[in-house]
Amino acid sequence: MTSNTTLSLSTILLLLLSELVFLDAGIQLPTPESLFKICFSDAINYSADDVVYTPDTEGYTDILLSSVNNNVFINSSSKPLILVVPTNESHVQTTVVCGKRIGIRLRIRSGGHDYEGLSYRSALKYGGPPFILLDLNRLRSVSVDSDGNEAWVDSGATLGEMYYTLAKSNPNRAFPAGFFKTVGVGGHVSGGGIGALWRMYGLASDNVVDCRLVDVHGRILDRESMGEDLFWAVRGGGGASFGVILSFKIKLVKIPDSVTICYLDRSKDPLELIHRWQYVAYMLPKEVFISVIVKTSGTGSVGVTFRCFFLGGKEKFLEILSSELPELNVGKDECLSMSWSESLQYHPDDEVYVNRTLEELLDRRPQLDISFKGKYDFVKKPIAMDGLKNMWSELSSTDQIVHMELDPSGGMMHEIAESETPYPHRSGVIYKILYLVYWGGNGRKKLEENTEWIRSFYENVMTPYVSSDPRCAYINVKDLDLGINTKVGNTGIEAFQESKVWGEKYFKGNYERLAIVKGKVDPENYFWNEQSIPPLVLA
Repeated sequence: MTSNTTLSLSTILLLLLSELVFLDAGIQLPTPESLFKICFSDAINYSADDVVYTPDTEGYTDILLSSVNNNVFINSSSKPLILVVPTNESHVQTTVVCGKRIGIRLRIRSGGHDYEGLSYRSALKYGGPPFILLDLNRLRSVSVDSDGNEAWVDSGATLGEMYYTLAKSNPNRAFPAGFFKTVGVGGHVSGGGIGALWRMYGLASDNVVDCRLVDVHGRILDRESMGEDLFWAVRGGGGASFGVILSFKIKLVKIPDSVTICYLDRSKDPLELIHRWQYVAYMLPKEVFISVIVKTSGTGSVGVTFRCFFLGGKEKFLEILSSELPELNVGKDECLSMSWSESLQYHPDDEVYVNRTLEELLDRRPQLDISFKGKYDFVKKPIAMDGLKNMWSELSSTDQIVHMELDPSGGMMHEIAESETPYPHRSGVIYKILYLVYWGGNGRKKLEENTEWIRSFYENVMTPYVSSDPRCAYINVKDLDLGINTKVGNTGIEAFQESKVWGEKYFKGNYERLAIVKGKVDPENYFWNEQSIPPLVLA
C-alpha cells in the first residue's frame, strides 16, 4: 500500500507540473476525477473502470439511485463527483488515501437508509464542495464462527442478508438489530441499532466484540490496534465520523425454537389503553416487546395497532398479558407462533407470508417507494390523559399521512450505563417515539407542506411530554432541524461549540468524549458531513 501510494503521488505531481508548463498553451487541465482515477489505478495496478464511476460513465446513475430509500432525494442536485464501489478492502484503503491526497472528502454508504440522505448527498444550501461517494454494497460477506456464537459481518451487508446467514447457520441464534431487511449493517450498528430484542439483549452495538476500520491514513485497524477509545466511539457514535467501518464482529444471542407474534387492532377508543401501556410495557419481562403503532389515514381517521413480540410460546405470552396487561384482552386466535426467521418477514397485511422463503431476505431493493421526513423523541414519564387527548386531536384533524411508533424501553436497556457506549438513552427512558410523515412523489410543495406539519407537531404538541435539557434524539434517525456543521472540515473549539447544539441531543454527556476521540484519530476532520463529530484536540 505504501509504495503504490507514493507512486500515485509522484504521478499526480508530474501532472500538476505539466499544468504549469502547458497552461498558456490552452491545453485542458486534468480534472479531479482524472487525478483520482490515476492515483487509484496506480495503487491497485490495474484499471479502475469497474470500481470508480463518474457522472459521464455508464452505471453511475443506476448505482447512485440503487440505495436511495427516500424519494425526497431522488433528484438531489448534490451528487458525488466520484462514485467508488469497492470489491475488496484494499479498494477502500486506496479511496481514502487518494481522496485525501487529491483533497476530496468522502461520504460512506452501506444501505442508504440515512434519514437525511447524508451518506450520498450534501445538505449545504450552496451544494457543498465536490465529494466521493464510497458505496460499500459489494462488501457484504457474513461469516459465522465455527462455534456458532459469533460472526463477522461486512458493513455493506443488509440486515436481511445477515439474518439469512444466521438462520441458515443455526435457527436458535440471532442478533438484536432492526426490522427493515434492506438497512445496511455498517450505519445501523455504528449508530446503535434498535430492534425487537433490545429489551432482552440491548442494542446491536452493545453486542459488538470487534471491528475492522480504515482510518484517515488508509490503515486497517482492529479493536486491538485502534484502542478502546476508538472502539468505544464506533459502537453508537456513528462510524462515518471516524473512518470507514469494514466489518463488525458480533456476538450472537440465543432464541427459542418458537416465538410469538401478535398485531392487535385496537383503534376503537384507544387512549385509555395507550395510557395504561405507558405504565406497564417497560416493566414487563425482558422477553416481551409490545409497541404501539399509530397511523393516520389523511382523511380524519386514526388507526392503532399493538405490535407484540415474545421470545417463547403463545400460552406463556398470553399468561403474562392476562396478569400484567389484561386491558389488551388478547384472544388466542390473535397471536401466531413461528420461528424467528419467519417473524422477520411477517406482517398481518401480507396473506402469503407463510409461503415466503428465507431467500427473500436477500432482496436489497428499497422497500418503500415514498418521500418522508422523520423525527425522534424519548419519553421519561407517562403522558397524562390530557396530553394524549391533545395529541389525538391533532392527529385526527390532519390530512397528512402520519406514522408513529412508540417502542418500550426497560429490561437490559436500563441495566447498561449511559457511558458504556456513545448511545446514552438508557436508564430513565420508558419508551421512544419515531415520527414519520410521508407522501407520494417528490415535489417541492408537498415537501414543504409535510415538513412544516411534522415540525409543528413536534414543537407545538409534543414538547411538554418528552425529554428535555436536552431534548434527546437518536443518531440513526438524523434530523437536520436540530442543527448542522456549516463549515466544511472546520476544526477547533468553534466547530465543537457549533456541533454541540445537536451533538448533545444525540449523545448527551458522551458528545465531548466523542469529539476528543475524533481529535486523536482525525484531527484535520477529513471524515466530515453535516452532522459528523468535530475534532476536539486537547493541548
